[in-house]
Amino acid sequence: MNKVFKIDSGLYPLGVLTIVTGIGLHLAGHGANHHVWEIWAAVHTVIAAAFTVLMANHIRTHKAWFKNLRRSAMPRKRLATTALAVLFLLTMVSGIILLAVWGVNTPFGLLHYKVGLVFTLLVLGHGAKRLPVIRKAWAAKGR
Repeated sequence: MNKVFKIDSGLYPLGVLTIVTGIGLHLAGHGANHHVWEIWAAVHTVIAAAFTVLMANHIRTHKAWFKNLRRSAMPRKRLATTALAVLFLLTMVSGIILLAVWGVNTPFGLLHYKVGLVFTLLVLGHGAKRLPVIRKAWAAKGR
């Protein structure tokens, strides 16, 4: 099986779990039980770390695209993917910073949540656009 295909196939479930646990973490922050919030935070952190590792490999497999980006004008198609990469980096870096500082109920924690929501919207569109290719590859693998 193609390495890129394995990475991309893993991004779908981990991405959805990262989104669900991030929103669950945010909602748990509005509750009265801090212990529930801590559980959501731990689960979100572990899943997001796995997603980040896979995403780093995904970006590495497309390094030629990023190299060509410097040499070419940025057409619309590249703009969306570039925005996705920038939002991923902002979300990842802000999440790592939140691990280093106590980010509960801080403006920085809310910033991470908001950037994560914008990243979520773009990544869902990006993934949905490529889902038929993944489905076709899985169908071919099953034959």
